[in-house]
Amino acid sequence: MKDTLVVGFVYPGVEPYMADYLKSIWSQTYSDFDLFLGDGRDYVKARQEVISHAWECYEYIVWTDCDDWFSDNRVELSRKALVDGADFVYNELNVNGKNVLADSSPHYGLSNTAVRANILRGIKIPRGTVEIDRFIYESLMANGYSGKFIKDAVTFYRQYETNSAWEKYK
Repeated sequence: MKDTLVVGFVYPGVEPYMADYLKSIWSQTYSDFDLFLGDGRDYVKARQEVISHAWECYEYIVWTDCDDWFSDNRVELSRKALVDGADFVYNELNVNGKNVLADSSPHYGLSNTAVRANILRGIKIPRGTVEIDRFIYESLMANGYSGKFIKDAVTFYRQYETNSAWEKYK
């Protein structure tokens, strides 16, 4: 079994941000991972494919969004917490230059989380689900799994009008 899979999805409109994304991926302090960049045009199908199969080959999955960038320690600290026994982890989220999370205020997005792959087994995302990240992590917590906050790793969440969370953080 392989160790770590970093997952991102490419979709229309993300092209202007890919250079920053890839630079932050290739600058990670832990580099012994595979990178999967999938076709994100069908949001639900793309993520379901990863959930349905990645747990068969990988121990850990680090979710990313291709329009964001990350502190250079994100993969390392996420993996370490998972190796040390966390079910899933979520890291600090920086929006418009401001850190918006604290340990008491979790946000489980597919841009700032990582998970032990085997606990995804059996999760089926219903067609039409809009907040896939919320569905995944609420399903895991309903099954007794819990998350751990990593304050020293950061996802720099890019804001623009076609971003799905534009209204939430603008």
